[in-house]
Amino acid sequence: MGLTRQSELPSDFPKTFSATRRKATSEGRTLTSLIEDGLRLIVTENKKGTKGKHVLPRISKATGGPLPGIELTDLSTLREIDDLDYIRRMHRPGPPPTEPRGRTALSEVSR
Repeated sequence: MGLTRQSELPSDFPKTFSATRRKATSEGRTLTSLIEDGLRLIVTENKKGTKGKHVLPRISKATGGPLPGIELTDLSTLREIDDLDYIRRMHRPGPPPTEPRGRTALSEVSR
């Protein structure tokens, strides 16, 4: 499973490969054993990194509640508010968006 094109190698590969060969020679090792040890280190570090300290999510200390006129038990109104908010966030510059006909639940909610 070799590389088919030289362009797939990083531009600094020749320097890196030469430095790796020199390091192996200076340590009296083969290039293969040096590469194997490097790969073992990388795999071991990845395993150690996944067993780290658990970080708890931050908890909001905000007070208050829904805006006046929003009833949390009326799911259709909540869905409509969410849909209209999504439309406003996704709207691109141009003519203003029009609200769907027949929906008046938001007309009583202050914006």
